[in-house]
Amino acid sequence: MADTICEQYPGEGEILARAASLYESSNPDFPIVPDRTVLFVIDLQEGFVAEGARMWAPQTLRIIPHVKSLTKPSRSLGMPVIFSV
Repeated sequence: MADTICEQYPGEGEILARAASLYESSNPDFPIVPDRTVLFVIDLQEGFVAEGARMWAPQTLRIIPHVKSLTKPSRSLGMPVIFSV
């Protein structure tokens, strides 16, 4: 069994490296003002992320820690966090 993401998903490492490089070299074109900003989380419904669910794909589980890393700081800044259903 493959040990790393790059081994599990050939080609994904290059895409992730390019995305990280672009992310690090860019800045948002707008200020993030906590009292005028919302974190809107789309499509983390149980049918997509629950293991064995009808529409589940194992790759969806990789996004959950990233979403969690955004929700706590957003809430601490007083920003609403909204999950679509």
